[in-house]
Amino acid sequence: MKKLDLSLGHEPADAIRELPAPRLLNVRVKDMSVTAKRGKVVPRGTQIAKAQTAHGADVSAPLAGKISKMTVAFVSLVPDGDASIDPIDFSAIPRGEELLEQLRVFGISTEGLEAAELLIVNGLNTEPGVLVQAQLIKDEMPTLEKGLELVKRLVQPSRCILAHDEQRKPEAPQGCELLGIKAVYPNSLDPLVVKAATGKENPKGVVVVNALRLWQIGRVVETGLPLAETILTIADANWRVPLGTPVGAVLEQLGTDVRDGDILRVGGMMTGESAYSLDQGLTERCLAVGIVRKGQIVPVENVYCINCGECVLHCPARLQPNLITRYAEFNEFEKAATHGLDLCFECGLCAAHCMARRPLLQLIRFAKKQRQLGA
Repeated sequence: MKKLDLSLGHEPADAIRELPAPRLLNVRVKDMSVTAKRGKVVPRGTQIAKAQTAHGADVSAPLAGKISKMTVAFVSLVPDGDASIDPIDFSAIPRGEELLEQLRVFGISTEGLEAAELLIVNGLNTEPGVLVQAQLIKDEMPTLEKGLELVKRLVQPSRCILAHDEQRKPEAPQGCELLGIKAVYPNSLDPLVVKAATGKENPKGVVVVNALRLWQIGRVVETGLPLAETILTIADANWRVPLGTPVGAVLEQLGTDVRDGDILRVGGMMTGESAYSLDQGLTERCLAVGIVRKGQIVPVENVYCINCGECVLHCPARLQPNLITRYAEFNEFEKAATHGLDLCFECGLCAAHCMARRPLLQLIRFAKKQRQLGA
């Protein structure tokens, strides 16, 4: 089996590039309460859908325009003009639930933003093929510092650490220590960064925020408007794109096409998913877009486990993915949970090393979702 390149140390040579606004945005609203009205012209920042979970983020119009179509998954918007809602001053909002609520309204999930002794900023690239975090640390420090200032108001840490590639020492944000970590996957996973910083597994009183999330918070603070853009890796460069940009529009802008038999990947090489349509809109959680050409890899198949043990050997959480996924495959979700389903990092290493090419990560995610739904 070909040895995987798990290096996280690659860095784009160019500055972050700008992707022009497409002719149509498809803003994801799945599992949300939609507040938009078809045919209505809205300024940038107008609420489109409200989150249904305690820490979930609402969705707003990334650009001014007209709501042209609504489905169960997306609200489509035709950009037109530059009208915007009035910006707000986050420094005037008192710390506490009011500030958390304003972040949620402006498109920032507040999950994990709670009082803690230690705040860790994870500045390592998240996985192979994703180059975003390291470039943000290098080129976008003013925006990151604005986000960090707000996060510190919420977390009130006594200590702050910036984890970074040990081969590239950045300038430390004010009040932060530096921690160099070997840039090899899965060292970038939050639980492993926490262990590197504290020497402990799952310690209490620690909050981790990755560099992209911190940048997104910083952009909301800078503009005083809801989150409207994100940064993701395409090929060997990082691009700033409006939220809701169809993945097909990204490929069109870059002069790339998808051929019969290719897989269009949304996300990184280890944890990304296949896009179901060229119309699929990009979200703030999307880290990369790539194409896996026909014949480039052995396709995943729904086949039997051959008990080779490779998934167990490579699991950083020391779980047994072979057993967890077998239970998931046959709808035995509670038995999967007893074998550590909820402790899985979803790093994708088990699937990457599976000699039978079973869909291990998909089965794990399926089981977790079914348990959430009470199946």
